[in-house]
Amino acid sequence: MSIDGKHVFARYNEKKITHFLHVMIYNQNLWIDQISFRDYLRSDPDAKIEYIKIKKELANKYPNDVVSYTNKKKKFVDDILKRAKKLG
Repeated sequence: MSIDGKHVFARYNEKKITHFLHVMIYNQNLWIDQISFRDYLRSDPDAKIEYIKIKKELANKYPNDVVSYTNKKKKFVDDILKRAKKLG
């Protein structure tokens, strides 16, 4: 599946998604954002814990609705990207 300039592959186990693989162009804006997000979480343990908590809550709330899960996570991701860009 192609979404927002990237290809997304999913692995299922008993009709439940267990893994995602995102493929995108190296050094393009989307790739840079992904790396910035990752690096910020690595540098801020509190943000990392908060992200894990949000992901678990949303996975339980939207077990079969990837779109809602992603949309609800978006505000947190956007906030982290803003923080990362201020540091960069």
